[in-house]
Amino acid sequence: MSDGIGLITNNYVVDETATHLRHGLGVLAALDFRRMLLDAVAARRLRIAWIDETAESEAWRILEQYSDVKLSLTDATRVADVFGCDSDFEALGFVVLPGPL
Repeated sequence: MSDGIGLITNNYVVDETATHLRHGLGVLAALDFRRMLLDAVAARRLRIAWIDETAESEAWRILEQYSDVKLSLTDATRVADVFGCDSDFEALGFVVLPGPL
């Protein structure tokens, strides 16, 4: 990225991750995740984009268009290369880094 920030996520991904941590490992894990995010943003290693009404509408369109792919609404909000191991994103034409397992 031209602004020096190498990673981007969005508030839907943050929400989904925090919820999984909260239910799986407890509230302290979710709060540690938040601190890690805030530190990464402050250090300009991460940017958190906010999903607005237009982006959400586009995500719903993607869910409808790719109804045969197991995507969540959050999955459909991703707009760049994906850091992860979920091959479902390849069906949408995303580059998955480091790649599906």
